[in-house]
Amino acid sequence: FVVYLERIVFLAAMYGHVVFVGRGAQCILPRASGIAVRLVAPLEWRIQRRMSRHHISRNQARKEIEEIETGRREFYRRYFQHDCSAASDFDLVLNVSRFSPSTIAQQIVEAYERIELDIAPNANVHV
Repeated sequence: FVVYLERIVFLAAMYGHVVFVGRGAQCILPRASGIAVRLVAPLEWRIQRRMSRHHISRNQARKEIEEIETGRREFYRRYFQHDCSAASDFDLVLNVSRFSPSTIAQQIVEAYERIELDIAPNANVHV
């Protein structure tokens, strides 16, 4: 599985401007090839949001969040032998409970543009 995942991620990255959501792209691609962003939020905020969006109980929302987090951790450990929660693996970590989606998108774009400007003169890398 991971061999195919790596091929797909590399091919997509080679052929255009791509946004990868999850799937360990920050573990596959060279750091200089883009920006690795991690979106986080407090557990309580995530529970409330899941309850509201899916019309479920607090206990059910918490259970689903725990299952999702466990699945993500297992995915990273199994395929990348890595802890996906290490902030140092990301260029930018944003708490989504503090900003609107449009502000988050703007911050990511601005960070990407700054990385591109900062490393372009110093490296022989196309970002």
